[in-house]
Amino acid sequence: MEKYIIRSIRSCSIPVFFILLPLFFGGQNCISGEIALNNFENGFLEMAGNDVPVTLTGSGFDENTKVFAYPDVADRMRIIGSADTQGEASDVTIVGKTAYVASGYGGLEIIDISSPGNPVILGIADTPGEAGAVSVIGETAYIADGDGGLQIIDVSTPENPVIIGSVSTPGSACGVAVIGNTAYVTDRSGLNVTDVSNPENPEIIGSVSTPGSACSVEVIGDTAYVADREGLHMIDVSNPKTPVIVHSADIPGHDVAVIGQTTVCVAGYDSGFQVIDVSSPEYPEIISSVMTPNYMAVSVSLIGETAYVGAENSNCWLPGMCSGDTSLLTIIDVTDPETPATIGSVNTSDYPGGIAAMGNTAYVASHGGGLAVIHPAPAVITPEFSVESETRISFTLPAPEISGSYTLKVYNQDETRELPAAITIVPKGDLSGDGLVMLEDSIIALEVLSGAAGVLGYDYLSTGTDVNGDSRVGIAEAFYILEKVSEQ
Repeated sequence: MEKYIIRSIRSCSIPVFFILLPLFFGGQNCISGEIALNNFENGFLEMAGNDVPVTLTGSGFDENTKVFAYPDVADRMRIIGSADTQGEASDVTIVGKTAYVASGYGGLEIIDISSPGNPVILGIADTPGEAGAVSVIGETAYIADGDGGLQIIDVSTPENPVIIGSVSTPGSACGVAVIGNTAYVTDRSGLNVTDVSNPENPEIIGSVSTPGSACSVEVIGDTAYVADREGLHMIDVSNPKTPVIVHSADIPGHDVAVIGQTTVCVAGYDSGFQVIDVSSPEYPEIISSVMTPNYMAVSVSLIGETAYVGAENSNCWLPGMCSGDTSLLTIIDVTDPETPATIGSVNTSDYPGGIAAMGNTAYVASHGGGLAVIHPAPAVITPEFSVESETRISFTLPAPEISGSYTLKVYNQDETRELPAAITIVPKGDLSGDGLVMLEDSIIALEVLSGAAGVLGYDYLSTGTDVNGDSRVGIAEAFYILEKVSEQ
């Protein structure tokens, strides 16, 4: 993990405090955040890569109060790398430093992402149909392969993946979720529950038809959630041999993801990103939504409390009418499902398929653009915390992975309050003080070595720029900065 230096803190009238208005919970005290760190003086902190202890004071805090943070880097999101796939990339799953891409008629493509800016294809399994979705458990990949049904692939040797089993589905397989020894496969006509305890001889043991063209499926506990153009279908799979639709809601969707046990997120075409309370399966209720103007939401992935939504330019659905950017990735904070908030977006290449994320990097399967790697892709940070009293909360913000300002949020069941741009994180090697590590910083390091550098804006040694511990800035620091620049 890259180490960063906490450089400055936006303060109120008194140093090291944050003031939040309007008043929290209608009380007479504003929320203030006190940074409790050693060696704090003159607006700078001298610690690199350490956790940040924080105390929030205010009023109305109780067991329902939550705290989280995210980096304000929306204007810096960009594609930093890509891999051209043989087929139209439709879905992606990340395991460690490896991406598994369902690549249409290109089959399963396994990609090394240890260097996100330069992903490299390691191996390909040519499936008989059109690979549309992928799930990976251990060293086995499960592919919804269109007319090829469910394909099961041994990926223990990424350079040489081997198909070890398959089963035909009644329709064209396009979605798959695997829980234990059971694969749940959608095939345009319904859901097929498949026993994969023997991967060389998988067997469909139960199925149920759905009204529309079922494609996306997520399974939580004994319930499978299937999205199609006719609506959201909640299916009881407690008895895998006889799955039963509990309820079908008039909420059309192309993709589905689940938050916890009772909340479902749907990519709902021109209805955008929708959040649905399914605590009572017979009476699902849309509790919030985020629109994607001029774009149709077609894919959604959920990592922790961050939702990644892929959307297609509405005009591109009409032959010859496509204009402007063709697709969009939107990142949404869903820590409070009733008040989701967009924290960043960036245009991607061609029709967006599945989305996966690791840390602050997102991976998008694009039908015409292969695998696109996007960084920074801001993820919500949810620290462990304790409510000490109605007026005091303490927590530790883990050392951030990316530079820039961070917004802190506090919310309960009724209200949400923000501390915008509360903390600014500067990457190690930023000698110019602009929040970036650029070639200019390496030149400054050499100037410091030669004695030609002028007065810098702060004590560069105290910020952790001394990468080799010799108490000076010079050749080692210049090479360190050049290495970081080459990785961009």
